[in-house]
Amino acid sequence: MDPRSFAATGLSPETLACIADDFGFKVMTPVQAASIPLMLGNKDVVAEAVTGSGKTLAFGASAVELVAAAKANEPGPGPRCVCVSPTRELATQTFAVLRKLCAAKALAASLVVGGAAMERAVRDDVVVATPGRLDDLLKRGAMDGRRVAVLVLDEADTLLELGFAEELERIMRALPRQRRTALFSATQTRAVAELARAGLRNPATVRVR
Repeated sequence: MDPRSFAATGLSPETLACIADDFGFKVMTPVQAASIPLMLGNKDVVAEAVTGSGKTLAFGASAVELVAAAKANEPGPGPRCVCVSPTRELATQTFAVLRKLCAAKALAASLVVGGAAMERAVRDDVVVATPGRLDDLLKRGAMDGRRVAVLVLDEADTLLELGFAEELERIMRALPRQRRTALFSATQTRAVAELARAGLRNPATVRVR
């Protein structure tokens, strides 16, 4: 088997079919090859990778697999994965990828940004959200985060540059400590490193230049 093949990572047949049919990918990019096995192995991950490196599919495919396993082990309503994106535009792009991956596993995904309907979104399996809206939902008790098994912080450097450090700290405190956390960032600044130390447990580091 080609080590660059998605099948070499242990992804399920449903996810492999989605990657091939919906996204048209046959071999992994370096960030996918490095981070997918780590996330599937229940490791926290800090990945340095620029936009266009394939990171959304890397954390998306991994997260959906972990969510499906978490639901099988502990059935019940409520989100199992939360992905935080810095802007509405980036959240919308990420949601478009995750929605297809979720559909392949019979999971539901929602986009939670300013102006979007919230009532159904907070009960779906995977939630893609901007930090301000997610922080507000958790503070008001409008979203039950007790079953969240995976937290993804996408474009972490941008999240911090836009001033969301306090919101991210509250979000991480509100979610279960035993979750898996993946942090993806184009650059590894001091602020990103401090965020990783505060919210991740013995993370594996991935750097793709």
